[in-house]
Amino acid sequence: MNKNSKQLKPLKHASLIDVVAPGFGCSEIDLQKGTQWLEALGFKVRMPRDIFGPDLLHSNRDEVRAKHLIQALTKKDSMAIWFLRGGYGTNRLLPYLSKMKKPTPKILIGLSDLTSLHSYAIQNWGWPVFHGPHLDRIGKGIVPDHVLSETLDVLTGKIPQVEFLGLKPLNQLALKKGKIKAQIVGGNLKVIEGHVGTPDALSFQNRIVMLEEIGERAYRVDRMLFHLEQSKSFKKCKAVIFGQFIQDFEPGTAQSKNPELLEKWAEQQNFAVFSGLPCGHDIEQRILPLGGAATLELGNIGVLTCPTGVALCD
Repeated sequence: MNKNSKQLKPLKHASLIDVVAPGFGCSEIDLQKGTQWLEALGFKVRMPRDIFGPDLLHSNRDEVRAKHLIQALTKKDSMAIWFLRGGYGTNRLLPYLSKMKKPTPKILIGLSDLTSLHSYAIQNWGWPVFHGPHLDRIGKGIVPDHVLSETLDVLTGKIPQVEFLGLKPLNQLALKKGKIKAQIVGGNLKVIEGHVGTPDALSFQNRIVMLEEIGERAYRVDRMLFHLEQSKSFKKCKAVIFGQFIQDFEPGTAQSKNPELLEKWAEQQNFAVFSGLPCGHDIEQRILPLGGAATLELGNIGVLTCPTGVALCD
């Protein structure tokens, strides 16, 4: 881990897990099946009685979702927060978090719009966090068993690091032999780009950055990357690794221009760029520890190694 990051205690039998929905809601059935999955593993589950409520866009009103999140973050008896679903809305809760004292570290697992909270926790609290499957997807039964198995092995401290093999180099700097050791951050491209110009903008300086996206055509991806360039976000960036870019077909076709776009973009950068990380919105949602000191091996086949930050201690 980097010197500012905390070690997390692993989940054990009967550990209490808080479930909250800081963005969109989901069906009652998916919520029930997701929590039943956790309980069948021997964990205890706690969630707000009013986890869903009236709101135009989100699972509940901003102030209610913020209350749920802050309660989950500050409760001393829970070991983890497993987020129900992503979807727009988590960014709206950050002003509430800025008013609270730094909480005791605990496991946070989610992705997509949870990038807002992940980045906030890394930069303001020094926490390691986990980019991984939401509980509603587990409730739907669409997360592969091997992904769930690895996720649980990480969260229970059975494996000290996660390794990603076969990354594709996208520029000459990525092909050079050597290793890059740096803190890894990132998540959803649109969410990260949306924080540019705000107090919660994610710093890429001296960091390895993972970016993934869903449903965005090539011109929109180019617009977001160009905005990040204009804002000098990539200045002193150590490397970029692209995760999954899915459901991004051009109108009237079954083709995506994003692979070609990302390669073209990579050729113009002064840092190593890779693609092929199996993290994002696709079915294969491997858990990715963020906030720790990762190692990226350069060359024809890139390898990313990320310590989990989960320590087997009392």
